[in-house]
Amino acid sequence: MKVPGQFPLGILVGLAACTWFAVAVALYGASPDLGFFKPMTLVSGFLALVLAGFDRWLWRIPGLVHVHGVPDLNGTWKGELRSMWIDPATGASPPPIPTFVVIRQTYTAISVRTFTVESSSVSIAAGLVAEPDGSLVLTYLFRNEPKLSVQDRSRLHHGGVKAALAGESDKLKGSYWTDRASKGELSLVRIDKKPVLDFESGQKTAERLS
Repeated sequence: MKVPGQFPLGILVGLAACTWFAVAVALYGASPDLGFFKPMTLVSGFLALVLAGFDRWLWRIPGLVHVHGVPDLNGTWKGELRSMWIDPATGASPPPIPTFVVIRQTYTAISVRTFTVESSSVSIAAGLVAEPDGSLVLTYLFRNEPKLSVQDRSRLHHGGVKAALAGESDKLKGSYWTDRASKGELSLVRIDKKPVLDFESGQKTAERLS
């Protein structure tokens, strides 16, 4: 089950307006003239503002997570990728890759950017999924673009990630795979509620907070 189901605000406002109309006319015999629609317009506009405010900000109010069940994952996460690829020349896997991940989230949407020394990636689809036992998993598909200087040995590629909240909202652990037939594991810890713009600024943030 996806958490939460994305439901366009326009549809909610339209449903509210239709409900207003149906109740007023069918139950109270109101006359649907111009004056009838004026308060409905105000109510619909107010409802749209409230819903937009909730989607963008209000859902993050401490304590509300226990009501709606959506954890706030916004911010910068530091961690590493551990590839399971085996170098045929050495018979060993490469060392862990230092990684910074930026998550931007509203109540109904989430996006993920990943930065390493050699590349960056952006999510093309993302969401929180509730497992049968109630635990939450962040899943997303991404497009990775290596820096121009390394594209002779590392081409643009796509992949997916599945990472579970590791007992709390400040840790993520999971796995990744790509269309280059590579796969591995990742572990992340949130270090700041603010996003960074690249790998270098992620390093500076980590050093400042350490």
